[in-house]
Amino acid sequence: MLILFFNQKSSWVKAKKLNSYDSYQAYLNEYHSEGRYADEAYKMIHKLDSMRTVKEDSIAMIEKIREDSIAYAYSLVTSPRNTSSLTIKGNKVNIRSYPSLQSGVTMQLNTGDVCEILEKGNLENINGIADYWYKINFNSKIGWVYGNFTNLTTNSTGSIYGKYPMTSLRNLTSSDLSGMSLWDLKIMRNEIFARHGYIFKTQDMKSYFESQSWYRGQYSDVTSMLTDIEKQNIELIKRYE
Repeated sequence: MLILFFNQKSSWVKAKKLNSYDSYQAYLNEYHSEGRYADEAYKMIHKLDSMRTVKEDSIAMIEKIREDSIAYAYSLVTSPRNTSSLTIKGNKVNIRSYPSLQSGVTMQLNTGDVCEILEKGNLENINGIADYWYKINFNSKIGWVYGNFTNLTTNSTGSIYGKYPMTSLRNLTSSDLSGMSLWDLKIMRNEIFARHGYIFKTQDMKSYFESQSWYRGQYSDVTSMLTDIEKQNIELIKRYE
């Protein structure tokens, strides 16, 4: 009996020293549930089994985070360019308190400064150059910049593309539309959308604008890009169509 006790004690000490799932299981395989240390062996196996489960869950979670991080990084590389920002072109470009040369200067920016676009303003012709105003955020400072001083300038010459540029420059009147054919009215109205890169769905407008050298269809919806002047002119033209 004494020998059995010492053998069992020795086996238990060995199991504790290794402190592993296999070492405690080996003790139980040898002495079964009648072993002097069986209860403690079962407790240690349960504890180690729980720790192993937590470890496996942690590894799985880390792997999931790694996969998600890779997917996110890939999406940044492959997703379309974010158009909610602009870059300043020119040194000491005046940023105005509101979209007008008569408003105060809130700050000055230089070539390469990147700004968040908060709002696209009206089109304005300044010294023969027609472009949009943009409300921007630069380092938590808000102001307006004229498009000609950014990478979003309308075009190199400052002209407005199309047969009816005035639809984006000023409010139309009834006299502007009087006597026009239904086709010309339709072209006039849709030209506003075309200037913003709208992709036309009807075959007649699609064929017409794709034949214009300046047209570049890019967006399925340009509603948010329209200025107040353009929106008002669209509604007026609709009433004559």
